[in-house]
Amino acid sequence: MPSCIQCGYYDKESVKCSLRCDKGGRSYLRNCVYAIARQEIPLCKGNVLEVGGGHWPYPRRTLRAIPECKYFGIDPKWANCARIGGYKGTASHIPFEDNFFDMILAFETMEHWAEYKESPEMGLKEIHRVLKPNGGICITVPIHLHGAKEFIMGDLITIKSYFSTGLWKDVRYEEWRKDYEPLPPSRSWVGKLENFRKWSTQKEPSSWTFRINAEKA
Repeated sequence: MPSCIQCGYYDKESVKCSLRCDKGGRSYLRNCVYAIARQEIPLCKGNVLEVGGGHWPYPRRTLRAIPECKYFGIDPKWANCARIGGYKGTASHIPFEDNFFDMILAFETMEHWAEYKESPEMGLKEIHRVLKPNGGICITVPIHLHGAKEFIMGDLITIKSYFSTGLWKDVRYEEWRKDYEPLPPSRSWVGKLENFRKWSTQKEPSSWTFRINAEKA
């Protein structure tokens, strides 16, 4: 998405995002992730895995309503997996056999994999294992917000390198809310402002969302 003003959810009359989480702070990024999910989920078919389902019910509720889809979810923190039809698991420990999934979604989780002593390379290798040939992935990560260093710093060279290992093809990247004007910046970043300015190329430092789509090579 080139800019907020070009997004279909931009309301030029009120000069705001028309989605449900537009009150400021981190919620601006939630708008972007919600918009991406609304684009991606209707395209899903077959067995679909959500990595790090967390407390956000929208993906699993929506996928379960699609007759062509069978939803599966993993999360290391789910206390009652049976209640929501999920499984205990992490990105590099997915409790399914090879070539099982047609699509894998990971909304705002990759930046946290290191908290479980799992690198992006480890997680993506495991995701590749359980994907069917030519299966797809949709991953979003927040930039200048939290998580591992490369995500806080907005080190896109490093982030993109995770998808240039030969495991993936047709890799596509989109920067959501990097160009936020005329909407306000998202000032939900972690760290001192002077350090953040060193990392950000924006006029005024602002958090934004990076979307990655690819297929299993």
